[in-house]
Amino acid sequence: MKLRTVLVIAVCLIAALAVINNLGARKPINPARLEKLMTESLTTQEQLYAEALVKRDLEVIDFHTAEDFAGTAPEDGTPATKTSLINSLRSGDLKVASFDLSDLKVQATPTTATVTGTYFEKATVKGADRTVTGKFSNSWAELDGRWQRVKSTITK
Repeated sequence: MKLRTVLVIAVCLIAALAVINNLGARKPINPARLEKLMTESLTTQEQLYAEALVKRDLEVIDFHTAEDFAGTAPEDGTPATKTSLINSLRSGDLKVASFDLSDLKVQATPTTATVTGTYFEKATVKGADRTVTGKFSNSWAELDGRWQRVKSTITK
């Protein structure tokens, strides 16, 4: 073999070994960047959830709500579950005309988060008009590879 061919093969082998060596190496994510990404992701999740309530998009509600979800109804503080929320939307007992969020704050770890803020809701509940401005605290957990709402507490 010519020296040039041997050098090309050697360089290719060294490059291949370097690539293979780095495949398993993961660069740690800067904590500030991770916090920013999680805040953006969870803020988006909250907005999508609010839009899904208005559109009565039961697939989105189902996808982003944990099976053991626990919440409270703003009108009387009664417990709400994933099933009761979806059934209320499906039957038309709950019709949300608008659901606006503001002042969102996110506190997160890599697998859990709490989002707090203010909401303004116009809805009809079992035929009665409801307009509410209040505070909320939603707990999210990464379950089955996605963020799911596990608890929601809202107050007038």
